[in-house]
Amino acid sequence: MRIFDWYPSLTFGMFTHPLIKERLLQVAAREGIRCQTDVLTSTYLDSSQVHLTAGGIPGGSICFPRRYSHSPVEMSHLHDLHQGLQLLVKFIESLEIEPMQFARTF
Repeated sequence: MRIFDWYPSLTFGMFTHPLIKERLLQVAAREGIRCQTDVLTSTYLDSSQVHLTAGGIPGGSICFPRRYSHSPVEMSHLHDLHQGLQLLVKFIESLEIEPMQFARTF
């Protein structure tokens, strides 16, 4: 799970919303899904622009460990992909049971 990313020269970056981060961690713990958190600089995800849209859209990222990113031979371990997909599914299911409420603070 990406907590923060930043690409200095483009000034792109994203912080995972604290409520989303907490829910992802809760779901992972409850379901026994192993996950790691990371902070990465000199890169950014598409969410770096989405979270700024329309005054701010809460977001977060589930990232998959891989080698040779963005190349014809990019690869991941199937177990990691399965665990990430399970985390996403269980996170979405948790929203049906207990929706998240976001409020603007100024």
